[in-house]
Amino acid sequence: MTITKDDVIDLMNRFHQVVMIDKGGAASQAAFFLHPEPWIIVPHGADISMQTNYEIHQRLVDEKHAPFADWEITRLSRDPERVRVAAPFLEAWYLPVLTAGGLVWSAAFALFAVVYGRLLIAPAR
Repeated sequence: MTITKDDVIDLMNRFHQVVMIDKGGAASQAAFFLHPEPWIIVPHGADISMQTNYEIHQRLVDEKHAPFADWEITRLSRDPERVRVAAPFLEAWYLPVLTAGGLVWSAAFALFAVVYGRLLIAPAR
């Protein structure tokens, strides 16, 4: 049996139904995972437990979930069948944000070099 993109989307939709619509608790969310203490990995952020995820979603109303652009599904093993899913987040903004970050970093370094460079090349007192 091969895990397909449709299987992944179905699992995702069922998970989000429990989290966003049914407001299921940490145990209901954890039932979707094989690991005894699952966490939600947040790239460039603080990873969160199922309990924290539950608490976050208790404060939210009228939640909607829609998958982003194409997903990349990589097979990890055949027996048992495992896949890794990578989904782009704000893919259209990736290059502009990366470019802006590089420009801001370069400007900050240039300012640092101008301010402190004089100290490095000035004669010692």
